[in-house]
Amino acid sequence: MSVHGRSLFQYWDTSGTTHTWLNIVSGDLNRVEYEDSVYSPARLHVVISNRDMNQKLSSTVNTSAGQYTVEGEADNPTFRRFQPVRLLHIPRALYTKALTHNGDAGDITFTLSSHGFAVGDMLNIVNESTGYLPDDLYKVKTVPDADTFTLYKRSTTLNSNSWILTVTGSGVAGTAVMEAEVNKKYYPMFYGRIESVDVSYNDNVGKTISIIAVDYLAGLKDEVITASITEAPTSAEAFGATSVKDGTGTGTFKPVSYPAVGSALDSAASYKLSTTVQSIVADWSYGREIFTDNTYDGTTSIGEPKFDNSSFEFHKNDDGKFRHFAGRETTVLNAMKNVAMTERHAAATDAVGGGGVPVQANIYYVPEGTTNYSNDGTYNVTSGDDRDVIFFEANHGYENGNMVTVSSDTLSPDSDTDYIDEASWVVSAKTSSFFKIKDIGGNVKQISTANGTARTAYIAPALTGSFGYDFYVDSGLYSNNLSDLDLSAHRPHLHYFLRGSRPADPEATGLTLQYPSQGDESEETFGWGIATDSGRINTTKMFLLPSFEHGIHADDLYSHVGLASVGSDDSEPSDINDLGHKMELIKVNSISCEPYVASLPSSTEAERKVQRQYSGARAGTGKFHWERSDTAYGLGWEISSPSDDDNLNYFNLNANNGVSRGTQGAIAADQGGDARSVDDDATLGKCNGMQGVSMLPATGRSFTLPADTITAGTTGSSNRGVEVGFTPNGATGEAALGGHALTPADLIKDVWNVEQEGLLGAQVTNGTHNANATDMLVTTAAAHGLETGNLIKITQIASTTDSDNYGGLQINQAPTRANATSATTNTGSYYRVQRASDTTFYINACQKHRSLIESTSADQRLGISTGSDGDAFFYKIVYNIFKHACRVQKVSGDTFATGTDDTVLRTTETKANADYALISDVKKGDKPYRSITVNNLIVPWANNGSGGYHPAAVATSRATEYGDQVVTQGLGWAIVPHYTVDRFQEGGDSVKVKLAYGDYISETRFLYGDTTTTAASGGGAGVRGTVGRTTEGGAGAEMSSKDVFLSKNMQILSRMVDDKSVSKTYQLKYNESASSKNSIRDAAMQLLKRSILPSKRTTCKVFGYPMIKLTGAAQDGTGYVGGDTEASEDGGVMVPIDNPAAYGGRAGMLVEKTTGLDGPPISMVLPDVVTSAYVEGESLGWSAGDFYRIYIHLRAGNSVRVQHPAAGVIGNHIITRLTYYERMGTTETTIETTGYDEAAIKKQGPLTMLLETIKTAGSNVKPEYITVKKLSKDPFSPGP
Repeated sequence: MSVHGRSLFQYWDTSGTTHTWLNIVSGDLNRVEYEDSVYSPARLHVVISNRDMNQKLSSTVNTSAGQYTVEGEADNPTFRRFQPVRLLHIPRALYTKALTHNGDAGDITFTLSSHGFAVGDMLNIVNESTGYLPDDLYKVKTVPDADTFTLYKRSTTLNSNSWILTVTGSGVAGTAVMEAEVNKKYYPMFYGRIESVDVSYNDNVGKTISIIAVDYLAGLKDEVITASITEAPTSAEAFGATSVKDGTGTGTFKPVSYPAVGSALDSAASYKLSTTVQSIVADWSYGREIFTDNTYDGTTSIGEPKFDNSSFEFHKNDDGKFRHFAGRETTVLNAMKNVAMTERHAAATDAVGGGGVPVQANIYYVPEGTTNYSNDGTYNVTSGDDRDVIFFEANHGYENGNMVTVSSDTLSPDSDTDYIDEASWVVSAKTSSFFKIKDIGGNVKQISTANGTARTAYIAPALTGSFGYDFYVDSGLYSNNLSDLDLSAHRPHLHYFLRGSRPADPEATGLTLQYPSQGDESEETFGWGIATDSGRINTTKMFLLPSFEHGIHADDLYSHVGLASVGSDDSEPSDINDLGHKMELIKVNSISCEPYVASLPSSTEAERKVQRQYSGARAGTGKFHWERSDTAYGLGWEISSPSDDDNLNYFNLNANNGVSRGTQGAIAADQGGDARSVDDDATLGKCNGMQGVSMLPATGRSFTLPADTITAGTTGSSNRGVEVGFTPNGATGEAALGGHALTPADLIKDVWNVEQEGLLGAQVTNGTHNANATDMLVTTAAAHGLETGNLIKITQIASTTDSDNYGGLQINQAPTRANATSATTNTGSYYRVQRASDTTFYINACQKHRSLIESTSADQRLGISTGSDGDAFFYKIVYNIFKHACRVQKVSGDTFATGTDDTVLRTTETKANADYALISDVKKGDKPYRSITVNNLIVPWANNGSGGYHPAAVATSRATEYGDQVVTQGLGWAIVPHYTVDRFQEGGDSVKVKLAYGDYISETRFLYGDTTTTAASGGGAGVRGTVGRTTEGGAGAEMSSKDVFLSKNMQILSRMVDDKSVSKTYQLKYNESASSKNSIRDAAMQLLKRSILPSKRTTCKVFGYPMIKLTGAAQDGTGYVGGDTEASEDGGVMVPIDNPAAYGGRAGMLVEKTTGLDGPPISMVLPDVVTSAYVEGESLGWSAGDFYRIYIHLRAGNSVRVQHPAAGVIGNHIITRLTYYERMGTTETTIETTGYDEAAIKKQGPLTMLLETIKTAGSNVKPEYITVKKLSKDPFSPGP
């Protein structure tokens, strides 16, 4: 077991004319407790007591108060409120040196060869041989020469915090022991101010002083953030003009916006939220400035930054960059927490293509597995199979494992198999200017044809789907600033970094908290970074003590998140509507543009293109309305960004009137909205949120507004697709931007669930059938009221009421599954209707592709091989559509996958994993409708019609592209229940809405209504716009409507409230006026993920303080500027074997020069500069071959690896809180972590691809308020 150190407590003394730092004698420091939590100020608690704390009782308080005093106790107290203090940690055992002295009765002279002391140094001396010098702290008085010195001792009278008494002897020479290097600055673990000081007294112990201090982040904890009512003018103004502006409403502070609207930062080409954090800190760190400049002196870089810039950049026109703060209680620290928690994780910091402006990169080819990307021509091999694709962009800035979005490959997507799909890919095998790409499954993209022509595509950093940055404040002490006489020697730096990035992979370059499993195991063992043959002894693991707790706590188990909207100036609920205020997470797969497309053929690239389009693997077409802009640009009808006129004219005939090109559009002339009423007249209808153009607000769709809200251009900030306040050319008034709020979603029941839940109508007994073996026609005595797409269950044919094969048909057979949570393998006697007339219909298999259902080809219809014409045909109508059963607030992916395993990443078509959907407004009960068939939009970039502006409708000629698909997934095909169609038990009670395995959540928005054809062919007056077709008056429902719909679907795999039989709601308070709605969605999803994904939280203990030790011999380049042997000499530069930055090391860490490998210290330094190659600070006379020892102290937010096989915990975790203790001669730390079980992660694919999401979803930091305007006093609870 390695030896663990202790701490020195120092206070800023202002009692004399010279202010300085003074030590508390180690023996007087009875207890130390240091606590560090994420998003919170560090806290220090010390207890001080010694033999001279009290003097004899006296009538004068200054005489009897004792050695250490506090404010209010004496005239010149030792400790007072707000006094600066610091804690220096000694991370190793103390080394001692033997002294001799002459015992001079006047002034003892001590001798120590080459002592290196200076006047004023503090020395801890013990075990003096003559008994004349007590164990205590002494101060160097004089230094006659390099080998001798004299000392002061401190007074034992009141407030003996001054060393003014000469050390005298008995006249007898002697020896003593000195703790080595106490005069040096050990690692400054804490720097802050006293918050409270308390004194207790009893006759047994005497006086004890208890001090609680906090670091300077505490100054932001209680500071309310508000804008001043005085504003600096933008230009020179008259002397008599005033800079005082109006305030805000009664009792509230003036709102603050970052960046300020109209400022230079607002106008910049791109913006990072880290700039907001910097601005907040600069504006509000009163008294003691907190620095974000990454310099140690205001100008000189510290090397590896402590304050990292955001990895995601907002485009200058993206309103998501704004953070607005207001109210009475929004503190600065809470504002910082809000920004940090909602920070998006992008592929790479400062990678090319960021800020919403993708960069065009060159694509070349190299032999498979080659990484020779030299510029001599070998980077482009034009022949050979299986060549790897490489991208070239000088100094691209991407790292291996980053995700990059690739778009607009110049190859043809229709014909070329080497076309790179528009999706996110994994960067691999990178150099400064080249990289390869892999899919999520880890497969390198290759070129398989003889084509070797170089081409281009656009690249941009991809979002990882994760959120969160961590921050803390350090002491900011560096070797070049060291001074005991000046507080400005400290430059407290704000560390701001991507959650889980310090270090990114703790298993390789971090600290492992290991439960020992072998008797001879130690913390310094080969295989843990310790390799004596390479000349170093590192400590990168610490043993866990037997006390170990882990698991998912009760706080993690929530089935719902209830969003409680509060007012702008208090925490009381507001009076706005409650739509969207209760959310839950369901597991889903098969995210697509059609309910089921897994079996689409892929024999040609054209067919693969269609399959990708249906599955959502291309251009994000599986995206639901919450993140999709239904404009010409957003739907992919334009290759490049259109003008405002073009964007609206895709929905309109021309710029002078508002009707669609060849259709009756969803935007009315001159104004916007739906032009089609239920009565099919041309008057302005009301936009119901399910139709036409729908701009996507830059900060996310509101989850509180009803879906029928119409938003004009003047009511919001800029929106993607059409500028605010835009008026179409030649029109009057502004164009409405469509329904901004979230469209509702329908629930489509799988037929197995229909059977289980009894969603069947009364038996219809007036039908007969003909005896056609290929396309049986059913005839009813009266109008049947059925439409193409309705489902029926056959209950009797002729006299047969139970058969699994009656002439090829099933009668009264229930659908079958292996169990309740497996696919429906047989749809039983459920069939789909193909309407022929008011009194006749054909039937199809329960699940066929739409184009096959609509075909007139006989072989697409089902026949019967027995019976006679006129035999009875009884059936029940299926009611399997719950209209507007919920709303989809967020989905973790948008691509098609059929697996059921948990995943936290966007999937591909071939990756069998599940995604998650955040839904709201789930109905308790309702009466379901029948299903119908609607004309879904396909291939959205295809143009159709003479004007080239009408999206393609499905024609029967397309049937050959899909082939004869026979699938048994049993869901009703249609969406959008419609006008005049009856519901289940219309006159009775509602039934419970159940979200069951195999059901589909489906969003359908109407885009176009086609009235150009006759009623007989399915158009004309019989078509009723968004509601499909009415069954009244011979609506011509023999064919589908030619109206165009956009449908997105996903299959339900599980619902936690049912699976775990738990219903528990976490109340998440937010402010409706918050600018970023998606940040609230993100917070809700992260909270609920912990209830589903296998997260682990641990509480464990270790001896000492958690830190990493790196040792070795200094390498070539040591002693030269920048570690370059060709540069000038610099004795302050040391080149270590290991990269300290990769382990989380930064400037100000503790570095020692030692005698031998991991030997006694010669001297130490707090380096001003730390890079991946070298450290630099005060000159220690470094030369290659000198031995070093580096200590890297961990903080809350740092990553560690936790390995306790017996407890079943193996994985990478984040420290959420650590509490370090020194008491009764022992030192230990309690560490709280959160993370994922490694075993669960490994089955999900490459670990590196999961790290980013793990770092967020595993967090046990819960927001009580998550908003950019109003936050709680303490929105983050670190847990039990």
